Amino acid sequence: MNIRLLFLIIFLLFSPFILLILHSLVIRVSLILKNEISRQKMLLYCIISLNFPVIFVSLLILGNGYKNVFDYLYILLTFNSFSYIYFHFFNMSETSRRIKILVGIRKKKIRSVHGIQSYYDFSESLSIRLKRLEKMSQIKSLDNNSYKLKGKLLYVISYIVIFFRALLGFSKIKR
Repeated sequence: MNIRLLFLIIFLLFSPFILLILHSLVIRVSLILKNEISRQKMLLYCIISLNFPVIFVSLLILGNGYKNVFDYLYILLTFNSFSYIYFHFFNMSETSRRIKILVGIRKKKIRSVHGIQSYYDFSESLSIRLKRLEKMSQIKSLDNNSYKLKGKLLYVISYIVIFFRALLGFSKIKR
């Protein structure tokens, strides 16, 4: 195998760790500056901004011999696929009810079904989700205690998820 391709593969395999380091630094700086941007949006910015260094390092590794644009599209696809996995792993740590319940059971704060209701405040959870959607510029709060769709990205993605659920034979989500 070509040594340059081996270095490129190793670089792409380590790219999620590079993303983790950048994301950690951005989160820490954001906490120090008391920035109000959503953590998911910060991560998306990190992913987008790392696409340029990934291409640059790929150009350095491959040298002048590789001028096929499809090679670089493949590199970007690979990096962004790893980033997609990282995003969902991070998002699960931020928003998953199951994770919170498991932690509550482990810390012995939840001992029964009724314990879950007192430990996990569903109305607060809904309020937090709505605030996150506002921070991500996906919804806008109106004066009459209602919401309006502002951004369409997550809404469009929800249809893709519904399509895949239907392909897999899962029950459809009612709209």
